[in-house]
Amino acid sequence: FNCINLETISFPNLTSLGTNVFASCSVLQHLSLPLLTTLTINTATGCSNLFKIRVPSVSTVQNEVFKNCYRLKIINLPLCTSIGTQAFQKCHALTSINLPLCTTVGEYGFGDNNILYTINLPVVTTIGNYVFQNCFRLREVNFPLTTTIGIGCFQNCFKLKTVILNSITTLSSNLFSSCHSLTKVECLSATNVLDSAFVNCYSLRTFSNNSITTLGNNIFQNCFRLVKVLLPNTTSVGNYVFDACYYL
Repeated sequence: FNCINLETISFPNLTSLGTNVFASCSVLQHLSLPLLTTLTINTATGCSNLFKIRVPSVSTVQNEVFKNCYRLKIINLPLCTSIGTQAFQKCHALTSINLPLCTTVGEYGFGDNNILYTINLPVVTTIGNYVFQNCFRLREVNFPLTTTIGIGCFQNCFKLKTVILNSITTLSSNLFSSCHSLTKVECLSATNVLDSAFVNCYSLRTFSNNSITTLGNNIFQNCFRLVKVLLPNTTSVGNYVFDACYYL
């Protein structure tokens, strides 16, 4: 903890690690723990120069493990099944995530990573609140098995264009709020859309769905370019759903 001169860490046989062990080691650049299966709370949080990690056996990443690791560019954890709250938040250099076996991501897991553009989470089923908030360059999302997704998950993802969430039943509040480039949303199993889900989606032109029955408040507010909405089975519509949709 706070070892200000430590640059490289390698424990080839380490299998257990306490909390906060390498936190705030500000010049740490390389971390190699090949046999470790659990990265514990705050393992390397605040390691602002860390850019290379080798943890191929890790199955669990707990809360805030790599938060504020500003130089970390690529996450490749082939065996990881769980990502904790804020685990990779504010990793400002992060561009790519590969988590082929991950099923759960906690709140703010990848939030504020503003150049992140590639995500591979093919089996994720549960995504917490604000997980990708402020990921400005994220362009495409396809989570075919996701059944639960939290509030504001993609809020302020300004470049996000295409979203496929075909196992989800509820689109949460502010889910796509201020996704200014969003043009395609596919959510074939959705039945409920909660408040402000698409507010300020300026590029959205059409929206159709045969399964949605309930729309909350302010759903499409300020969707200036929206020209066509087809929701044949919707039975309940909230307040200000199409407010400032000038072309409807």
